Amino acid sequence: MRSGADYLAALKGPRRIYLDGAPVEDVAHHPAFAPIAKTIAELFDLAADPESGISVTDPASGSTVNRLFTPPRSREDLKAYREAATTWARHTHGWVGRSPDHVGAFVAAFSAHPEAFSQGERDFSANIAAYHKRVLEENLYVSYAIIPPQVSRATTAHAWEGDLIQAGVAEEREDGIVIRGAQMLATGGAVADEIFVSCIKPLGPEDADFALGFAVPVDAEGLKLYCRRPYAPAATSEYDYPLTSRYDETDALVVFDDVFIPWDRVFVYRDVAGLRRQFFDTGAHVFGNWQAQIRFMVKTQFIAGLARKVARSTGSTNSPAWSRNSVSWLASRPLWNRRYWRRNTPRSRTRTACGAPVLVRCTARWGCRPSCTRGCWRSCATWSAAACCRCPPASRT
Repeated sequence: MRSGADYLAALKGPRRIYLDGAPVEDVAHHPAFAPIAKTIAELFDLAADPESGISVTDPASGSTVNRLFTPPRSREDLKAYREAATTWARHTHGWVGRSPDHVGAFVAAFSAHPEAFSQGERDFSANIAAYHKRVLEENLYVSYAIIPPQVSRATTAHAWEGDLIQAGVAEEREDGIVIRGAQMLATGGAVADEIFVSCIKPLGPEDADFALGFAVPVDAEGLKLYCRRPYAPAATSEYDYPLTSRYDETDALVVFDDVFIPWDRVFVYRDVAGLRRQFFDTGAHVFGNWQAQIRFMVKTQFIAGLARKVARSTGSTNSPAWSRNSVSWLASRPLWNRRYWRRNTPRSRTRTACGAPVLVRCTARWGCRPSCTRGCWRSCATWSAAACCRCPPASRT
């Protein structure tokens, strides 16, 4: 399997990454991107370690692949996937929101339901199968940009003034298509291998030119990424900023300056109904968000542990206020208790090939996320108060 060193070496290609208007020459060593690139490299090394339980033998090829990029086809597979995703999430304490397994889950679900890509005017089922095979064999980090630029929420792209503001078809050729415009929000795109580009926002029949799904290498000619201002360079040390100095993913506006996409990289083409099939008929939306729930579970555990350590350090765990505040944690416990995960594991496959969590329960738990997050951080703030002011900086330790 691909190692962390292999991944870092792949970042040295001719990428057009822009930060504060200036081009980034070396992504792997730039202070804005080097920390998260190093973290992603560690994830690939962890996956390659047989003791981690993340690698698995691909029955089709017999080679060792990343379990997190394979579609679960049974209850046992889904349980093994959850355990592998938890292992990766624990390495980052749940703070890398778009680690390679997130979009990897989408691609895996796509591949398990090729029929969803064969119902339009063109049959792209072989394309998605071949692309998933490539992601598996090369252990690729795929980011995604599936939201249009925020020009107008009242209308869709066909009504916007200007020439292809949202990424759309500028030209169709015998060997592929030419894409022009922009798409958001490629979190981690600057340090990814490829970007999956589509539109999850509902479109109308007039928006056919924007109803696309395709994959593009980050170093493709004419592709530019304009990244938000990062936090990592402001981190004075890992001691003072342990999260920012490791897990700062940069979101990016992806701009297509007449980027050529070969047909074999296209999965949905001028097919508004195909967009919905792609995300929802395949189970990709549920499966990808279930991966996010697993990560959020680990992140919540981290914050809960932090709040408890802070309270212990200030001698607050024996106070009546702590007991009253602890009630709020009971509301968030179902996010990580064993009974929840057991009930969210299906007893059999879905309609065809890909096992997926129970939609209603998965969505309900995801709906609890905002209130749970607020409660977690409120507890941290309550018990730390001004105590952090007495902590010496790294320069004084």
